[in-house]
Amino acid sequence: MKSEAQQFIESWERQKAKGKWRFIARSGGIWAGLFLLAQCTLELAEHSFREAFWSPLTLKHLAVGIIAAIPFGIVQYYLMEYSYKKYLKKRNGEV
Repeated sequence: MKSEAQQFIESWERQKAKGKWRFIARSGGIWAGLFLLAQCTLELAEHSFREAFWSPLTLKHLAVGIIAAIPFGIVQYYLMEYSYKKYLKKRNGEV
């Protein structure tokens, strides 16, 4: 059975091979989608489903989510890369 560190290294190498911007778009997109869903769900307390999910306010939430998703994805990428390098050093006995 592989260690958690080895699993992380292999997983990150597979994700990284697909491309930096693909990872950023995927992780940022998931975060933006969850952000939008949370915002719209909170709106349901005061408005109907149609007003909460199909209104100009929803478009504003979507825009904010997309704008915030880009730096979020970039930060995620570099945090993953930092952890990857740390695990590689540990595996190679360079710590």
